[in-house]
Amino acid sequence: MSKQRLEGKVAIVTGGASGIGAEAARLFVENGAFVVIADVNDELGLQVASSIGVDKVSYHHCDVRDEKQVEETVAFAIKKYGSLDIMFSNAGIAGSFYKILDLDLNDFDNTIAVNVRGAAACIKYAARVMVERKTRGSIICTASTASVVALGGDSAPYGYNTSKHGLLGLVRSTCGELGAYGIRVNSISPSYLATPLACDALGMEASEVESAVVAGANLQGIVLKPIHVAQTALFLASDESAYISGHNLVVDGGLWAGYNPSGSEKGPRVRAWRLRIDRLQSRELMSLYLMAPTLRGVVAVEGTTAVVVGVTKVDGWRRRLVEESKATWVPVVAVEFVVVVDKVEDLMTVVHATAVVEWVKDCNQGGGRCRGRFGGVCASGSCYNYSHFWAFCNRLPNQLKEASFSIDAENPEQDSNCPLPKEIRAAGSTYGNHFRVTTYGESHGRGVGCVIDGCPPRIPLSESDVQVDLDRRRPGQSKITTPRDETDTCKIFSGVFEGLTTGTPIHVFVPSTDQRGRDYSELSSGYRPSHADATYDMKYGIRSVQGGGRSSARETIGRVASGAVAKKILKDFAGTEILAYVSQVHKVVLPEDLIDNETVTLDQIESNIVRCPDPEYAEKMIAAIDAVRVRGDSVGGVVTCIVRNCPRGIGSPVFDKLEAELAKAAMSLPATKGFQFGSGFAGTFLTGSEHNDEFYIDEHGRTRTRTNRSGGIQGGISNGEIINMRIAFKPTSTIAKEQNTVTRDKKETILRVRGRHDPCVVPRAVPVVEAMVSLVLVDQLMAQYAQCNLFPVNSDLQEPLLPSEERRALGVVVELDFEDVVDVVGVEGDVIEDMEVDAFEY
Repeated sequence: MSKQRLEGKVAIVTGGASGIGAEAARLFVENGAFVVIADVNDELGLQVASSIGVDKVSYHHCDVRDEKQVEETVAFAIKKYGSLDIMFSNAGIAGSFYKILDLDLNDFDNTIAVNVRGAAACIKYAARVMVERKTRGSIICTASTASVVALGGDSAPYGYNTSKHGLLGLVRSTCGELGAYGIRVNSISPSYLATPLACDALGMEASEVESAVVAGANLQGIVLKPIHVAQTALFLASDESAYISGHNLVVDGGLWAGYNPSGSEKGPRVRAWRLRIDRLQSRELMSLYLMAPTLRGVVAVEGTTAVVVGVTKVDGWRRRLVEESKATWVPVVAVEFVVVVDKVEDLMTVVHATAVVEWVKDCNQGGGRCRGRFGGVCASGSCYNYSHFWAFCNRLPNQLKEASFSIDAENPEQDSNCPLPKEIRAAGSTYGNHFRVTTYGESHGRGVGCVIDGCPPRIPLSESDVQVDLDRRRPGQSKITTPRDETDTCKIFSGVFEGLTTGTPIHVFVPSTDQRGRDYSELSSGYRPSHADATYDMKYGIRSVQGGGRSSARETIGRVASGAVAKKILKDFAGTEILAYVSQVHKVVLPEDLIDNETVTLDQIESNIVRCPDPEYAEKMIAAIDAVRVRGDSVGGVVTCIVRNCPRGIGSPVFDKLEAELAKAAMSLPATKGFQFGSGFAGTFLTGSEHNDEFYIDEHGRTRTRTNRSGGIQGGISNGEIINMRIAFKPTSTIAKEQNTVTRDKKETILRVRGRHDPCVVPRAVPVVEAMVSLVLVDQLMAQYAQCNLFPVNSDLQEPLLPSEERRALGVVVELDFEDVVDVVGVEGDVIEDMEVDAFEY
C-alpha cells in the first residue's frame, strides 16, 4: 500500500465546521493526517467530526479573534496528538457593504479581527511550536481573489477587501522570516464558490451562487466547489510542495488571468447570466457586481414589470447602482429574472434586453431616440424623467410580446424578431401552511433530508421515531425492490433537545452511501421514455443525469421523515391513525370486501414484502412482480390509504377542500397517475339513493353514517368516519429493456439503461403515501384549531383533542406552576393570588 500524502502529520483547520474547512478536514484525514477542527459553531463542528467517523479527528472550540483561544487550540493539538505539522488558517467572514462615507468602523474592525488578526494569531502560535520542535511545517491561509482584485465601488465590502489584501501581505512577510526554520507559508485565493460564508454574504442559495459562477466562469465544464480548494490546501500541506513558500495560489479557473482593471476589452469573456433573487435592492444588486466586477448592465424582468439598472461604463454603473437604488429600484419586489451582460455592445446575447437597455440609456441621457417605438410611451423624447421611465416599465411587457427589437447597439433602428426570455424558477419543494416542510437532495448527491418549520414544542421525538418509517421505505429490502444498498440512517441536527421538540425548525438529514453514477452514462444525451428527463431539460435547460436528481423517488425520504413527525403529532393529540397497504399490482386486484378497514393492522400489512394485508393475494402480487423483474420490465399498482379517528371539521369548503388537498399531496408523489376517493369512479354507476350515506346517532350519542361512500369527507370537511382513498402508480419508467428514444440534439437512438431500479414502486410507496396524508392532516388540524376551536360555535358538534388525561399518559402534557409562569413573564405574585386554578396545561 502506497504511503498517504499526509501520513502521521497533525493539522489544525480553523473554520472547519463548514465549507472549505470541513472539506479540508475530511481530505486531510483521508490522506493519513490527525486533524483538530477549530470553529465557533460547536454544533456544526461536532457534526463534521462525527461524520468523518474515525479516531483521527477532534473538535475544539476556537474564536480566532481571541488570541488565548488560538493558543489553547494549538496546545490542545499538541496534547492530543503530540505535534503540529500543518496550520490551515481558514476562518473568515465577509463583512458588510458600505459607501466609504458611511463606513461602519466597528464592522470593519470585526472583519479585520477575524480575517487578518485571527490569521496572524494562528501563524504566531503554530510557528512557535514548529520552531521549538524543529518541525518543517506548512502554514496555509485562505485568502480570496479579493486579494488580487478589489471588489465593489461606491458601495463595497471594504473590510473584506482590506482584510484579504492585508492577509496576503501577512503571508509574504512571515514567509521571509519562517523560511529560515524550514517552515512554508502560503495562501489560497479561491474565486466565488457556494460556501456558507458566500451564500450568506450574497443573500443567495447555494444553487443560485453555483449557477452564477458557472455562467461567468472562464473555465467551463466544472463548477468550483469547496473540495477543489481543499485539494489545493492538501497539496500545500503535503511534501509535494516542499519548495513552495510565499505564494498566493489563485483558484479561479483563469478568470482573472487576462483581467485589466482599466476596463479594456481583455477582461473575462462576455457571458449572459441568469440569476434568481427575491428583492431588487442595492445589497442584492451589489452581490451581482461581486459575482463579476466587470459587468456593465443589469436587466430585471418581473412578471409584468421590467426594470433596467445602469448601462454605462463600469464606474458610472456602480455609482448609479448605489445612488439611485434607494429612490428608484426599491419599489420593485419579488424580481424573478435577472440577466447580466459584460458590456452594452454585446447585449445581443440577451436579445430583447438590448433594445430595452439602449432605449433607457439614451432616454436617461435626454437623447429621446425611442420615438414611440414602445406603444407611444415617452414619444416626446423627454423620457429622462423617472415618472416617464416607470410609465414605460409598467407598459413594457405587453409590448415585448408583440414588438420587434434592435439587437445592434450601433444601429438601434435595425430590428429583429427575438423570443422573450422565459422566467425560470425551480420552486415547489415546500408543502404546508402551518406545518411547513421543505425537502432537499437528489438521487446521487451526498444526501437527502427535510426541514420542518411549525412543529409545536415539547413533542417527544427521537431519531428512532423517524427511522421506523424510513426503514419501511428504504431500498434493498427484498428481491422485488431495487438492490441499491442504502441504510437510510437519519440524523436530527436541530429542533430537538433532550428528547423534546423545541418549536424551532427540525432538520433531518439522511446521507447517501451507495451512489453509482456510472450506471447512468447512457443517459447523458438520451431521454428515458415517460421519465422526467425530457421535461426537466425542456424547463430548466439542465438536468441531473445520475438517477434523475429531484425527480428520483429518493426525494421522498424527506417526505417520509417529516411525515413520521406529523403522524406522531396526530396520534398523540388526536388519536388519529394513518395506514396504507397495497391493494393492486398489475392485474392482481385485492377485493375490497376481503379487508376490514376498521380492524386492519400494521402488523398484517408488514407481514410480507409486498405490504398486502391478505397473505393469499400477497403471494400473487409477489409472483407478478417477479415475473416482470426477470424480463427487465416493470409493473404498476394501487395503494389504498385509510385514516381512522380523524377529528370532525378538518378541511375547508370550495377551493381548499380536504379531498382536494389530499389529492394534491398524493399526486405530487413520483409515478402517481390516479387518485380515487370514497366510492370514486364506481360511484358514477349508482343513483343518489344508492350512493347517499344516511345519518344516525350511535350508542355514544355521536352523529355517524351507516355507509361510507363519501370516504369520510363531505363538502370538503371531515365527518368523523374513516377516510379512504386509492392512489394509482404507473410502472417504473427506468427499465432494462431496450427502448426507442431521442437525444438532446434531436437524433433518434436506442436506449439501454443499466443501474438498479424497482420493478414495482408500489410496495415502497406505502409509507410515502402515509407520510403525505399525515402532512396534509396535521396542517389542516392546526388550521382548524387556530380558526374554529378557539372560538367554538357549536360545542356539541365540534370535536376536542384527546382529553388531557390521555395526553398526560402519553407524556405530552406539561404542567407549569404559577411560580414558574411568574418567573417567565415577570409578573408580581400578588397579581395572581385571586386566581382559582393551580396550574396551566400546555
